[in-house]
Amino acid sequence: MYVEGEALSSLILRNIEAFHTSTVPELCRLKLQEIIRHAAADGDIDFSYSEERLQCISESLELDLSTLEYINRAPSWGLLLAPCERVQFCPSCVREDLKFIRFPVWRLSWGYTHYTVCDTHLCPLQILKGEYRCNNPLYRINSVGRYIIDFPSETVGAGYSGEIARLVDTLAMVASNVQTQLDTWREQSQDERSDLFFSLLSAVLRAYMKPVDVPPYCYQLSKSLLRENVAPIASHGSSVGDLFFGHTKATSVTARMIGVVMTAVILDIASARAYWQNIVALFSDIGVLVPNNPTWLFTTCTGTADQGVRAWLTNSNGAKLNLPHFLLEELNFP
Repeated sequence: MYVEGEALSSLILRNIEAFHTSTVPELCRLKLQEIIRHAAADGDIDFSYSEERLQCISESLELDLSTLEYINRAPSWGLLLAPCERVQFCPSCVREDLKFIRFPVWRLSWGYTHYTVCDTHLCPLQILKGEYRCNNPLYRINSVGRYIIDFPSETVGAGYSGEIARLVDTLAMVASNVQTQLDTWREQSQDERSDLFFSLLSAVLRAYMKPVDVPPYCYQLSKSLLRENVAPIASHGSSVGDLFFGHTKATSVTARMIGVVMTAVILDIASARAYWQNIVALFSDIGVLVPNNPTWLFTTCTGTADQGVRAWLTNSNGAKLNLPHFLLEELNFP
């Protein structure tokens, strides 16, 4: 049985490991084990399986080949996390999986950079704690199961309280609205709008442009909010596309959620500006000053003219990026 939105690695693993529900013959199970080992060795357990392996999976699981080809195709839309960084998940989804099918299902949507709030439960995703750099689907699924046992209070949302809880809830609500808007643009094939959003988001969430650069602003705010050091280590790369390069502990869902909201505020998407003043006030309540003006926010996110994001945007084609008018003026585009 295929669960809508399930990653191919999850589908294979369920039929290998879930003996109580799987009807796959032993010989086919051995073939599936070999396929998943090859996928791990190739570097991506969720996508890019060969046609020969897809055919074997189709025959072993008695599933339509076209369905497998569809979920095997790496998305061209949005920003996909690197394989080793796809460790964010919704505890409430996992809890329901364990209740109804007795095995966790890994969703493809959890691998998107901008996807930080569960569409079903409207709660921020959680991140696997401790060591997480692996390309082993069984390790990933087992870690999720252990997480549910070790952190039962977080199976229905993180245990925040007071001002932090209100701030996280507000950020999550805005991020959810942005995700809905992006899905609408994708369905309507409004590629220019979504491309602009992801171009700016990739810049806002950049890895270090230089070892001497300060951490991206969204990481600074996440650290102030959660008192956790979540910034990536310095990268010597020069491309803003080098997302999440060199994380030492965990990919911060909160930092990316803040980045999504700030990008939406700058571009005036999904009524984000209407909520931003409230978000600024909530940050102020915990002693963190945040720009309340989109232009100031953009300047804070991007730094000076010779640094990372600002330099990239300045050297880019403003018309091609379809930047808002105030950004074109800010960057001195003709």
